[in-house]
Amino acid sequence: METAPPVVRVCYLGGEPDRGETVADRLERADGRFDVELAADVDEALDRLAECEFDCVVSERGPRVDALDALERVREAHPNLPFLLVVGGESDETVAAALDAGATDVFRRGPETGTHGVLANRIAAVCAHEATDLSYRTELLDEALAIADVGAWEYDVETERLAWTAEVYRIFDRSPNDDPTLEGALNGYHSDDRERVREAVKRAQGGEPYDLEVRIDAADGDPRWVRTRGEPRFEDGTVVRVRGTVQEITERKRRELAVEALHDIATSIQTAETVEAASEQTVAAAADVLDFHMCTVVLHEGDWLVPYATSEDAPTGGSRRMRTDQGLAGRTFQSGGSYVIDEVNGEESDPANPSYRSGLSVPIGEYGVFQAVSTEPAAFDEEDIELAELLVSHTANAIDRIEREAELKRQNERLDRFASIASHDLRNPLNVAQGRVELARTERDGPHLEAVDRAHDRMEALIEDLLRLAREGEAVTETEPVDLAELTRDCWRAVGTDAATIAVDVDGSVRADRRRLRRLVENLLRNAVEHGSTSSRTESDDAVEHAGDDASITVGSLSDGFYVADDGPGIPEDERDDVFEAGYSTSAEGTGLGLNIVARTAEAHGWDVRVTEGERGGARFEVTGVESAD
Repeated sequence: METAPPVVRVCYLGGEPDRGETVADRLERADGRFDVELAADVDEALDRLAECEFDCVVSERGPRVDALDALERVREAHPNLPFLLVVGGESDETVAAALDAGATDVFRRGPETGTHGVLANRIAAVCAHEATDLSYRTELLDEALAIADVGAWEYDVETERLAWTAEVYRIFDRSPNDDPTLEGALNGYHSDDRERVREAVKRAQGGEPYDLEVRIDAADGDPRWVRTRGEPRFEDGTVVRVRGTVQEITERKRRELAVEALHDIATSIQTAETVEAASEQTVAAAADVLDFHMCTVVLHEGDWLVPYATSEDAPTGGSRRMRTDQGLAGRTFQSGGSYVIDEVNGEESDPANPSYRSGLSVPIGEYGVFQAVSTEPAAFDEEDIELAELLVSHTANAIDRIEREAELKRQNERLDRFASIASHDLRNPLNVAQGRVELARTERDGPHLEAVDRAHDRMEALIEDLLRLAREGEAVTETEPVDLAELTRDCWRAVGTDAATIAVDVDGSVRADRRRLRRLVENLLRNAVEHGSTSSRTESDDAVEHAGDDASITVGSLSDGFYVADDGPGIPEDERDDVFEAGYSTSAEGTGLGLNIVARTAEAHGWDVRVTEGERGGARFEVTGVESAD
């Protein structure tokens, strides 16, 4: 007579209620020995475990269950009870964390393992083995971590026995028949990192966990990167084992190092003095950092994409002039999108060399295209695209700066020519005319000569303002710290009148071209005086006694600049954008260039200027984007 197999009592934790009942029913049908009890959450499971003896806990994540939290709480109350964690799409990090936290086994549901018969067999195996047996744990780690590319190891402090999973053997290029030792394992690390790992393992044996990213020596001579972690295991307060994982991270590390290198190269590319130099540095960086040994930069010139730089390893004729609608380069330029071509199609891609089998193509902003090619198919991926886009973003910034500087230089040259005309070709005839008027007065004076004299004075003012406008339009190249309050008071002494008072409420210094900032402030003050009231007021340096309807001007601070406000009639809202235009003036005596000079001076410094309504009415001119010198 056969003896009935012993009943295996299973506490099944988690899952949807209906699903839990289905799992319990099918497990019992798959293996008649099973007696499965359901627990909706970890508190209920702990209550059941306290009431009667179970052979195993099986847990999966559910609406009321965090599987890792459940594992930790069950381990606290029942440290030796077998615990099987059932996972689905959880990450490999979760699997490693569960094993590290003391799970006896991890069962991953999938197309080939999703049947309840397979799960029943796994539960029976867990219950039939001692969870503390080193070889059994190693076998389970092998099975659970194989998919994760994470190798596991365990070192027994007392016996000095080291056990590896198959993935660790693969990572270290060791034969599965080798019997690993701690010293042998340490010698597998790169000589520059070996001592760090040795010290970390020593600390782990003393109770301190570690997590390192280090290199290992590879058979091909190229160091590979791994992430290695170690966690001490205690019994009665003493470390008896150190358990850890090893995961190869070579590709991720290479990417991180490439990104760092590209950021370092950015300064060099972005400070290039010519477009050709920026292009040459781009292809050199692509070859040195990204291993794109055949690459080119083609830039837009009219209807063409013209080669500006080609890497040294590219074949003769490896890059050529192409129309902006031609081939992959043209498609990239016109669409502004990046492309990876795994297999070059001659008709669509139109390669410059028939040996090219694959390539990538990335736009350089609006300026052109960067391309890398290979004689092997499928040599590039999306990560290569991301790195290439990072590289050429620096190239685009460099070209943008170079072109802006070239335009500013051309603009300054035009302004210099204009200033020369205004200074000589206009002023010389004016001086002759003024002299003739003075001679005419010796013979006969009269209202007609006075009118001519006034016209000459206005022409003189116009010429002077035109010269200033030309000078203020030039880009500011050198700045110095300027005490804004001190400069404002100097300007007021040149502009001020008994009919107006000023309150200066600014502190600190700003970085500016002192001469041109003085002209800007003088023009704003002069505008405030001309458009404010005309009756007198008592003046002080920093404060004003307000009385009557006299003009009052305030110069105050903003978070990134300053303002000049008056209490005059103000500027209608629909005219505020017009006041900065050349020739705009509400006064018959004005040239209409004063506020235009203010705008041009602000623009030359990289500042913004706008007009709004002041707190007491009137006009308030705000200058922002000003760099503090404090």
